[in-house]
Amino acid sequence: MSSHRWAIKSRRLFDGTRKPAIQDAIIVIEDERITTVGPQSQVTLSPDTEVLDVGDATVLPGLI
Repeated sequence: MSSHRWAIKSRRLFDGTRKPAIQDAIIVIEDERITTVGPQSQVTLSPDTEVLDVGDATVLPGLI
């Protein structure tokens, strides 16, 4: 069974850990689980990843 992979790109990501927000963030989701979170410059996406760009939004994982 193949997994469905997609990503959400946002200007900021607040993860609730009291660390500063991640700027130019990307969240990678495989099937129904968040598998990777980080700055876009540090995350490599496979060619089959569907990307949703939410622009200047601030994202809160778990509340998506």
